[in-house]
Order: sequence, then C-alpha cells, then structure tokens
Amino acid sequence: MRVFLEVPVTISREEARKAAERELADPVYHQDDPSLVERALTWVFEKISELLSRIGGVGDTRYLGVAALVAVIVITLVALRL
Repeated sequence: MRVFLEVPVTISREEARKAAERELADPVYHQDDPSLVERALTWVFEKISELLSRIGGVGDTRYLGVAALVAVIVITLVALRL
C-alpha cells in the first residue's frame, strides 16, 4: 500500500495559469466554435430581439417580430434586385 504524504509537483499559481493558457490555446478546443459570421449574426439577432422585447409588451412576441423584420429585409432586398 502506497501513502502519498505530499504532492510531488510544486508549481506556482502563475505557472499553472500559463500552462492552462497554453493547453487551452490548442485548436482542438476551438474546432467547434462558431465562425465570425455566425457570431455576428447571433449578436445582431439578439440585439433585434432585445429591442423588440422592449417595444413588444405582453407575451413572447419577439420571435414573431424578428421573423417579420427578417421578412421585410428579404422582401426589400429582392425588390431592389429587380
């Protein structure tokens, strides 16, 4: 039977932080991250949703409002192309 009386590795808090940063900088941890475009679109839709929820009032109408806004934008873009 083994008994460990003390931890065999002594590392300072700063060294541990740097080692963790190096490890977490590995691309394998970020391969499923959303792309820049996906993050931008998510941010835009969240801001639109927040705006509509402030304006909205009663009920959960923000998704309906976002859908209506997207429809208006799409229709406008299609109309401008014709």
